Amino acid sequence: MKRWNGPKRLAQADLPYALPVEWISKEWGKLQVPGALLVLDEPQRIPGWGEKVLSLMETNPGVKVLALCSTWGEAQRPPAGYTLQRIPHWDQQECFQRHGLRMSIESFFLMGGYPGALVNREQETFRWGSYLRDAILEAVLGKDLLSMFPVQKHELLRKAFGLACAHAGEVVSYYQLAQELPEAGNAITITRYFQGLKDAFLLFPLPRWHGNETRENESAPKIVIRDNGLITALLFPTLEEGEIDDAWKRKLVKNAVLAGLLRLADEEGWEPYYWKDRSLEVDCVLVKGDRLVAFYVVDDPKKEYSLIGLHAFKRRYPKADINVIGPYREKSGMRYKPHLSFFKDPRSVLEPVEPARPRGWTIEMNRRNRATRPLENGGVDDGGE
Repeated sequence: MKRWNGPKRLAQADLPYALPVEWISKEWGKLQVPGALLVLDEPQRIPGWGEKVLSLMETNPGVKVLALCSTWGEAQRPPAGYTLQRIPHWDQQECFQRHGLRMSIESFFLMGGYPGALVNREQETFRWGSYLRDAILEAVLGKDLLSMFPVQKHELLRKAFGLACAHAGEVVSYYQLAQELPEAGNAITITRYFQGLKDAFLLFPLPRWHGNETRENESAPKIVIRDNGLITALLFPTLEEGEIDDAWKRKLVKNAVLAGLLRLADEEGWEPYYWKDRSLEVDCVLVKGDRLVAFYVVDDPKKEYSLIGLHAFKRRYPKADINVIGPYREKSGMRYKPHLSFFKDPRSVLEPVEPARPRGWTIEMNRRNRATRPLENGGVDDGGE
């Protein structure tokens, strides 16, 4: 709003009580001048807000409207006539560049990237967790989602999100989740709640990639929580020494990278999936047109890891680019990005991977520092005169 030169007004619908749709007309009436900007904060909580805005814009097209929505369910969206600009969760670099918050990659894996919470991380971890639970999660679970679809059991919705956090980065079926949460009744209820949590930008149920075959209602998604701070604030509220074991640290690394890939997909217009064929698995596959980019996430740099899933995917889809997010290992035809390098420049993983050179070919430098050419018979042309 600071850069808007004309008349402007901020109208906030983020209130403890529901506002009628006529409230938008009243706010509009205070700013009926050409070149004006009306900013509506959380208008999706007002039933029929989109239709009302569109009708008002038809009568006074000179007013520009910016709607700031923290949730985006089907029932909350205008029928047409809008441009959607996604604003993803903060990443490690944005926390520093825009908010001056210096943090190591390990701290980002542990505490996420909510700036309002991170300002308290050094003074008192309880205040950090309390901010995320009270200002973020409670606002979404206790207010935003209730305006999106009927929720008969509010406590069940909270438990469903806690269950999702416990399975972060894992492939798990909705039937299995219903078994772990018996009061949900059946998998249909869990599926509906997860769709609401997805529309609230808290999680993303990553569907399985089946190639060109289209399958609706994927029953076993890979669960990705949009920000690691939501996981640790809910499951490990004190962050005491030894509270988070090595297994959970590995889960947090994988979930953070997957969330970063989702952010990248949102910004660049790619469709995200995972791939699995029996015991073979690829953590994430980004699809755009004819291009496929596959990823394996190294969650523990100190241990050896297998790339058999990536190799199998490459054999199945030869034109796919394959990436490893983790420490470098000498393998031709793959791109390696350490965790920190990925978060510094995530778009680089979408660039085509250079094909591997044929075996037996070598490149040397002659005395004049010129690249030599490999010959068909195995010799080397030194470029000499």
